[in-house]
Amino acid sequence: MLNAIPDRRSISEIADGPGFLTPNEPVDESSDIEFNGQSKISRHESISLGERRKSSVYSNRSGESSIELPQPNATVESVERPIFEGIRLDAVPSQSPWVRLCAECIAELFGTAILVLFGCSGIAQYTLSRGVLASFLSVNFAFGFGALIAVYVAGPVSGAHINPAVSIAMLSLRSITPLQCFTYIISQFLGAFIAAGLVFGTYYDAINRFDGGVRQVQGEQATAGIFGTLPAQHVSQVSLFFDQVLSTALLLVAICALSNKRNKLVANAQIPLAVGFIIVAIGVAFGYNCGFPINPARDLGPRLFTLCVGYGREVFSVGNYYFWIPCVGPVFGALLGAWVYHGYSKLMKVHIGEDDREIARARYQVDVQNVTRM
Repeated sequence: MLNAIPDRRSISEIADGPGFLTPNEPVDESSDIEFNGQSKISRHESISLGERRKSSVYSNRSGESSIELPQPNATVESVERPIFEGIRLDAVPSQSPWVRLCAECIAELFGTAILVLFGCSGIAQYTLSRGVLASFLSVNFAFGFGALIAVYVAGPVSGAHINPAVSIAMLSLRSITPLQCFTYIISQFLGAFIAAGLVFGTYYDAINRFDGGVRQVQGEQATAGIFGTLPAQHVSQVSLFFDQVLSTALLLVAICALSNKRNKLVANAQIPLAVGFIIVAIGVAFGYNCGFPINPARDLGPRLFTLCVGYGREVFSVGNYYFWIPCVGPVFGALLGAWVYHGYSKLMKVHIGEDDREIARARYQVDVQNVTRM
């Protein structure tokens, strides 16, 4: 809204007026910023908001409040850090690394459980109603918006990998440590297993009515497909493996693009919604062959649960032992997609001609504009 306010000052007023900036006036880092004729702002000088006009949004009821601004021409320190850290929003590091790791594992467990709970519940509604109350498109949206909620929940803590293939890809890019990767994967499988149990308990009566209490993996009364994915008929394992590699590679390209610090087209508020629609797009485009698992935890965790509740060993032997493809294919696809985008990001950096220091300086300039408009 501030950008829509026109600048109605005359040239003389702009030249002789105070140091406040209009919403559309650019900031020149080479010039000195002054406020109400005050002296230049030192690097850690505090500016009193009580001496300036009060904002229409924030009221200064508690008296004098202040903020600190660094010097506009201050040098931004260059810190070695990974380009991709997952979809991390506003994470605050803990004092203890072990407490931090525990919190991240809980976030991964919780996020993966939410993803599988929404997705498998969508499949249950589609299967048990025989397509009357739902469609395959609604299943895609169930997984997509389940991923959206999972990113909201786990993103600020762990980066919302919610997928062992993503964690392994981030490990290959040195964004996380081997210990983090291992504990994340365990948490993700555990979260998927728990979510499958919750879905089974929620639809227990409907499943019994649908299959008559006889747990089947294949056939018209089969309900195993609610939990683990199944291959389509007459599709070779080569095609199934290639399907998982390609679809997961596209997923990682999209995730790396969203988490790339040099990508100025993406704001934090857009990331969860973008992830949700990416999952929907993959489901719409690659859902025929085997139901787009693209996540080893999402498939193997519920598949293990079906083995425990009476579906038998057929859940692993079905489709000529198809179960290994959703476990191995996404890992290869994630590594391929992550490194393809990593090489592309190097090319993009050369083309744009910006490094971390210039990006930080640009963000600082935006912060200065927002402060001067208060």
